[in-house]
Amino acid sequence: KSFSKKKTIWLGNPVRQEILEGKKTKAIKLFNLDKNLPVVFATGGGTGSMRVNQLIIEAVQHLRGFAQVIHLSGKTRPQELVERAVQHFDYYQVHQFFTNEMKEAYAAADIVISRGGFGTLTEIAALGKAAIIIPKPGHQEDNVKFLEKAGAIILVNENLSDGNLLAKTIRNLLADNTKRKQLQVQLNKILPLAQKEEILDVFPILDQYPLKNIAIHARIGKQLYKGPVDLDAFEKCISSTKHTLYYNGDITSVKSFNAIQERFPTVNHFMIGRGLIADPFLPSMIKNNSTEYPKNRWEIFAEFHNTIYKQYDEYLSGPTPIKMKMLGFWEFFSQSFPNPHKTYKAIKKATNPKKYQ
Repeated sequence: KSFSKKKTIWLGNPVRQEILEGKKTKAIKLFNLDKNLPVVFATGGGTGSMRVNQLIIEAVQHLRGFAQVIHLSGKTRPQELVERAVQHFDYYQVHQFFTNEMKEAYAAADIVISRGGFGTLTEIAALGKAAIIIPKPGHQEDNVKFLEKAGAIILVNENLSDGNLLAKTIRNLLADNTKRKQLQVQLNKILPLAQKEEILDVFPILDQYPLKNIAIHARIGKQLYKGPVDLDAFEKCISSTKHTLYYNGDITSVKSFNAIQERFPTVNHFMIGRGLIADPFLPSMIKNNSTEYPKNRWEIFAEFHNTIYKQYDEYLSGPTPIKMKMLGFWEFFSQSFPNPHKTYKAIKKATNPKKYQ
């Protein structure tokens, strides 16, 4: 509502492609689910939420015979409550952290309970799931109140609710197929997926302004860096605007850069993102059109790595958050080593700073 309709185009929302690829049949086996009992998937967001965990545990005792619960509690949150609940309720299971399992948990769910982060909301919308949202106090409340008013989600206030109310909300929603369907349709309508052709509608508006350049990543949002870049779509962008375009996407070597430059000779500006993290020497090698590394390559890399690690160590508390941050880098750093998979696996298995180093 704060943006001029004449200057604004709604392009939909980016969602990870793999999230859309979950299979309920696989989820039933993976989580050992009863296929005849509804599934509630509860998550407190990327790092978990102590308050959401408390509400879920309080609610579980009232869901026997109504639902089975998959609970993503968060690796950095206290686990005493959830571990006790696992011992008492055979229809409840808890997981501290998901990687590839996330898509299957979504696929299994009849209801998703989560915080009100925009990323999670767009995933729930894209998957067509009925949602009970427990927003984190602050800006999430504004977003979620808007969605509640539009009939797209059910809002549960963490300060005014308890587990008994949450359980009642879950049971009522499971019993009302029409209500669940209405929530699914309305949330998907408000938060639609982005389509790759929509970017072409933006250029006529951008052409009205004296922009220096426009950077284009040659993928659509739902890919989230997965799969190949769409060079044909980027070519359409070039012919659809008077502005100078910067190319971004999958420049990971001197060879890939030369191929992009050869295909788009009118493009003189390029952005390197993940390719730079995977190989910090890449910009200088492209500039010199050389594949030769400096003789002290690994000493330079070690200094680069240690600078990042030191800065995280100064701002984050405890080894686990630091390791989780560094794992994101090692997903790309490992590509420069002879055996990327083995290198990344060794880093992932390091249980303390000493073993990591």
